[in-house]
Amino acid sequence: NRSFNIERLLFDGAQMTTLAQSENSIAPKLPAYVADGSNLLETSGKLLSSASSEATFSAEFNFKDSATTKVAIDYVDADNYSFVELKLGEKTITLNQVVNGVSTLKGSGTIVKNYDPAVWHSLRVAQRDNKVDVYFDNLQKITNASLTATGGKIGYLTSATIGYTAFSNVGKGLSDVLEVKQAHEIIPASLYSNDPALSSGVSLTPASGKYVNTSLAGLTFEGNKATYLVNFKDDGLYGLQLTYPKEDAGKKIGVRIDDGTVYKVTLPNIDTTDTLIRTRIADFNIVNGINQVRLENVGESVHFQNLSFFKASPNTPLFAHNLMTYLDTGADYKTIWKLHEDGHRATAGTRQLVYLGDTTITDFTLEVDMKFIGSTATSTAGIIFHADNASFSQHDSYTSMQGYYVSLNNNEVRLEKLNYSADRLGTKIGANPSATVLHLKVVVRGGLYTVFVNDVKAIEVSDSLPFTHGRLGFYTNGAEVTYKNLSITA
Repeated sequence: NRSFNIERLLFDGAQMTTLAQSENSIAPKLPAYVADGSNLLETSGKLLSSASSEATFSAEFNFKDSATTKVAIDYVDADNYSFVELKLGEKTITLNQVVNGVSTLKGSGTIVKNYDPAVWHSLRVAQRDNKVDVYFDNLQKITNASLTATGGKIGYLTSATIGYTAFSNVGKGLSDVLEVKQAHEIIPASLYSNDPALSSGVSLTPASGKYVNTSLAGLTFEGNKATYLVNFKDDGLYGLQLTYPKEDAGKKIGVRIDDGTVYKVTLPNIDTTDTLIRTRIADFNIVNGINQVRLENVGESVHFQNLSFFKASPNTPLFAHNLMTYLDTGADYKTIWKLHEDGHRATAGTRQLVYLGDTTITDFTLEVDMKFIGSTATSTAGIIFHADNASFSQHDSYTSMQGYYVSLNNNEVRLEKLNYSADRLGTKIGANPSATVLHLKVVVRGGLYTVFVNDVKAIEVSDSLPFTHGRLGFYTNGAEVTYKNLSITA
C-alpha cells in the first residue's frame, strides 16, 4: 500500500520535485529565530525579536483577536523599519517602509472574503534582492514589491494574541539553492550552488514543452559551469539522467564528480516531436555522502532543465527460466502465483505481479511465451518494464504503479506508460487467440521500445521523457494466462 513519507520539496516555478526515502535523508534546517508572545521583547509599546534577520529572509507571524494588525520587518529603530498592515474590515493589506520617520507605500493587495478576527491568521513575508512577497493565510497578496532591504528585527506594532513567530535567513527560493540535494530526486537546473567558485556564467531561460514555467540552465561559453551539492546514499555505480532541449542532442557536455576527471559526454538523440529529451547520458562510480556534481561547457553551448541519479549496474541482464517452478532468486512475488500446465498461471479477475530483477535494469531484450485461458476481450496480461512503486490497496487500479505495461488481450497489443494514470504510447489491433501460444518479445534501447508478437513487429515507439530504468515483471489485469520459457538478454 501507499504510505505517507516526508522529504524536502524543491521548487522551480511550476516544477515541484521530491522523492521520499526511509533513511539517509538530509535534515532540513530550523529557523534562525523562533518566538511566541511570551518571549518577544517589549520596546516602546512594540513587541520585537531579540535577534535581527539578514537582508534576505522569510518571516512568519501568527495572531488572532485583532481586526487591524501591523507586523514589523527590517526594524532598525523607531524611525527606520518596514511593516505590513492587515485590515480585515477594509479587506486590504499593504507593505510600507519608514525611512527617517517618513512612511512610504511600497505595495498593496486585497482580501477577497470576510475573515473572522477571532480565529488564527498568518502573515508571511519573503525578501530577497530588494524584492518582497507578502502572503496572508498562505495566499500571495503582494508580489515582487521593490523595497530597499536592510535586515533587522521582526515583531508586532499592534496588540493581538500572538502565536508562532519566526524568521529564516533565506527567502524566495534561496533555501532550495543552498540545501543539499538528494541524488535520487529530480534536481531542477536552476538550483545550482551560488558559490562563484563552483558555478559561473550560468544563464536561466524559460523552458517550453511538457514542463512550462520552469527554467533551462544555459552554459553558453566554454568554461561556464553549474555545480550541485548532491547526497548519495551508497557507494557504487550511478546513472546520470539529464533533461535537455532536443536541439542540443548530439552536443557534448562536461561532467565532473568532486575533483575527478571531466568527462565529455555526447547528449543522446531520441526520435520525438517533443521539445525536451530526458535520458541517461553516462554512468559514474561515486562514493557515498555529499558530492559536488558539476556540469560545464566543453566547447559547445548546451542547456538542461533538470538532473537526477539512479543506482546502475555494470552487468548486462542475462537470465533464462522455463517457469515450470518458482524462481528462487531474482524474483519478488507481489501476489500469489500458481504453477499450472508447466508454467506460471495468473488467475482470472485479479491483478497479479511478479517483479524480475532490480531497479538498475536499463536496456534489455525479454522474450516469453503466453497462453490465455478462456476469452479475454477487455482483461489484459503482459509484462512491465522500467517499473516500480506498485500499489495494491482496494482503491487501486492497474495504473497504480510507475513504469511501462505491454499488454495483450484477444483483440490488441498495447504499450502504456503508467504513472498512477495511463498514457497510451502505441496500439496494434489484431487477433491474439486464446488457447494458443503467443510469443511476446520486447526490446528496449534507450527511449526506443519495440514489441513483437509471434516474431511480427506490433509496436515501435519512442518516449522523450521516459522512465529510464526499473524492474521487469509479469503483470496481469483480469486475464487468466500462463507464462512459460522466459529469456532476458542485453
